[in-house]
Amino acid sequence: MRNKFGVIVLLVALVVFFVYMLSFTFVSRNLEKKAVEISTNKDGSINSRKKQAYLDSIWTEPVYNLGIAKYTYKDIKENELNLGLDLQGGMYVVMEVSPIEIIKALASNNTNAKFMQALSKAKAAQVKSQEKFSKLFYKAYQETAPGEKLSTIFSNQANKGKITYQSTDGEILKVIDKEIEDAIERSLYILRTRIDKFGAKQPNIQRLGNSSRIQIELPGVDDPKRVRKLLSGIAKLEFWEVYEPQEYFPYLQQIDNYLTEKEKLSKNNISNIQENITLTTIHSSKGLEFDKVVLIDMNEGIIPSNEKSNSSKSNKVKKDTSKEDYEEDVRLFYVAITRAKAELEIINCKNSFNESIVLSEFVESMFKTTNKTFLGSFMKKHLPQKDISIFQVGDEVENLTFGIGEILEIKDESAIVDFRYKGKKKMILQYLTKI
Repeated sequence: MRNKFGVIVLLVALVVFFVYMLSFTFVSRNLEKKAVEISTNKDGSINSRKKQAYLDSIWTEPVYNLGIAKYTYKDIKENELNLGLDLQGGMYVVMEVSPIEIIKALASNNTNAKFMQALSKAKAAQVKSQEKFSKLFYKAYQETAPGEKLSTIFSNQANKGKITYQSTDGEILKVIDKEIEDAIERSLYILRTRIDKFGAKQPNIQRLGNSSRIQIELPGVDDPKRVRKLLSGIAKLEFWEVYEPQEYFPYLQQIDNYLTEKEKLSKNNISNIQENITLTTIHSSKGLEFDKVVLIDMNEGIIPSNEKSNSSKSNKVKKDTSKEDYEEDVRLFYVAITRAKAELEIINCKNSFNESIVLSEFVESMFKTTNKTFLGSFMKKHLPQKDISIFQVGDEVENLTFGIGEILEIKDESAIVDFRYKGKKKMILQYLTKI
């Protein structure tokens, strides 16, 4: 009898557990069904961009409440039943790390005719061979340049400490193999990181044997363009020369002393003064406000940077960059000057390291503007403008920060928008996208 009661308790516990686990799948299906309903156009077609925007907007929002615990859409996707590619479809992708580009980089893009010919031969041989590309390359190089050492190609400044002119071909091939393996491992890590952010349910990312190919399975994914853009995106690495703390700290100390003295002079009761100075970057100050803001180094070449500036006053040669980079500096400056609630003070230098530097073109725009609509005119001057006449009350719009919402009221160049999960916000129409 006791055993029978124990079996019943165990069965009930198992049923409750299975129902609990299956509930995540039911909730996930209902949310995806709702996303389809929201994104279905009048002609019956589905706006995949609108569907994905809705799912992204609830990714970190609580959507399933069990009373004792709340779960976000992300939690639900992690716990739902995994059907795999066979049952629910999805995407299957094979990517390959190019060993040719790695070898070219190690050779500092050497244009030696025999070297380039060997690479071409190795590439052709790779189609019918399972050998490592480095071995195929070495065989081809011995055929095209018999008796010549690899060190004549790979001994350069970039490989200092790894390859010298005295290095043997075997040692150089080991370095090449290591670089190729490291590149494949880095690619695996980058792909896993990107796909984790994408939100795919239990993706399968693995290397195919000892080859340079990477297999990716994404169950349930139905937006090929978005996945292609995610996987083929190119990272941008920049190196910036920065000041050492001992170089800029005296200036910060002077600013601190100046502001302290100025505050003391403006108060009658010195004993009640509470000094509170916050040193921060423009990026870190987003969302914060201060009674008084002091901006330092407001010079051409710093904001906007030399590479991004549109001004003709900079004495340095500017590199070609995309308009997006320059527009990003415009937005940063806008963020900086709008952190001040009552008082804004701007400081710039006339000389730096014995070189003459000029005032930022953004600050000059402030001095040239005498009306009270400076912020609006500044953004119009430096950023491309949308046609805001397309917006009407009742339109569904999207904002990168707040998600999807409905326009309740339009006044001049701004609107009151009721966002589904963030409530009512006053927004500039330029920062909204009509769905």
